[in-house]
Amino acid sequence: MSTPQARTLRAARRCSHCRTPFQPARITQRYCRGKCCRAAYRAARRETIAKQDAAYYAANRERVARRSAAYNAAHRASIAEQRAAYRAANRDRIARNSARYYAANRQRILKRNAAYQAANREKIARQHAAYCAANRERIARQKAAYRAARRSNPAHPKPPSSTDARP
Repeated sequence: MSTPQARTLRAARRCSHCRTPFQPARITQRYCRGKCCRAAYRAARRETIAKQDAAYYAANRERVARRSAAYNAAHRASIAEQRAAYRAANRDRIARNSARYYAANRQRILKRNAAYQAANREKIARQHAAYCAANRERIARQKAAYRAARRSNPAHPKPPSSTDARP
């Protein structure tokens, strides 16, 4: 004896979220698995969930920061690998977005950099001196290569010296 309810259960359905065919376990089942059900729930209640998340993070800011810092410290290598892989796979897109951002915010960026340099003049000088001390040989090689290229290129004549005769 076959009831209409049993016949309906045997018919395959398509998931309302991912459109995958599945065999429902009950008449009211609309999603193939819990993942699709949760995704549909979150999509339908996006604004409410965003407000709840904002309230949670505001109330637990320190705890979330500590947990995030602990996770990042424990997984530093894998996070670095993931970021490097993403940058390698999306190099063109990242460069395009960076150029677009810089073009749109050029004045603001220059103003911020000037303010930082003015406020941290001593710190920048110390960092520069430390870099020069640590990379003295490398800097000397670069300067020598630059000077040799300028000497051999006729497009870049030497500037006149004070001993040259002037007309």
